[in-house]
Amino acid sequence: MSVRVIGIDPAASSKGSYLCDGKKIWKASSSELAMLLKQWHDSADRYLLCWDSPLTVPSTTVKDHNDLVPGCFSTRKIEASYLMERGEGAKKKDGTRSPPLIAGTKDEKGRQILPSGIFVGHYTGVPHWAISQYMLGYPNVGGKMGVSRNDYKLISEQPHNNQLLQDSVVEVHPALSAYLWVKDSEDGKKVKSWRYKTNKKVQDDQIRNLTPSGFYSLLRKELKEKTNIQLPLCLSEWRKDKKSIQDRKITDDEFDAFVAWLLGRIWLDSNNVELAGNAATGSWLIPTSSKTEP
Repeated sequence: MSVRVIGIDPAASSKGSYLCDGKKIWKASSSELAMLLKQWHDSADRYLLCWDSPLTVPSTTVKDHNDLVPGCFSTRKIEASYLMERGEGAKKKDGTRSPPLIAGTKDEKGRQILPSGIFVGHYTGVPHWAISQYMLGYPNVGGKMGVSRNDYKLISEQPHNNQLLQDSVVEVHPALSAYLWVKDSEDGKKVKSWRYKTNKKVQDDQIRNLTPSGFYSLLRKELKEKTNIQLPLCLSEWRKDKKSIQDRKITDDEFDAFVAWLLGRIWLDSNNVELAGNAATGSWLIPTSSKTEP
């Protein structure tokens, strides 16, 4: 049985979540999303949800509260594998400063340095907890939450094969994955600002000052010869709302939902995407060439 992949950028605010199924992109309210999740699970088809929000937490894997380690309710090891660039090094106790953190390099502990705009922060710092737990039952932090029944099985470790036996969900980080895919390309090296969620220059400088549309163009060009997936020239062509197709400027939410879908589709169809990490460290789908085990 083939698996239908849905990329989901869940929204904790009232703006609505964005979804992508590889043919169209659309916005759904919380009630509409809950209805869709039930419809998909009740159907004869098999689904893989690629969910852009933390779904695993270290506390789930401990058997006793005595095994809780400092920081387990704030940061996962997979997030600690990355640092943000910093022009001036952190001040040490002796008054000196550590070397600056340069994007595209690694520090002395092997952690990858990311540019501003590609944010990997503490998992408890994102506002998706309530909607993720309501819709999916994840992340289940353990403790008094106990064991919950879930319609979608959480995949937190790379399986021996990518054949799914039931409806499933996997965590993704679209911004990080898209960046890792394109950063070493000819055009990727020209990017000066990766703040695609906030950059306002759209027409004349959407690559150097990256916009969602510019990011999509980079990604489409990079993957064109690496996958058999046919991608539209402009992502707006996939909008479910036909009236807005002519507006070629896409939003960061649309882009993130698309990349979430893309990660799942490639993961199932080839070996170019892998699941890094596990339930204890945190896990997400990531381009194979960029995989770093936490």
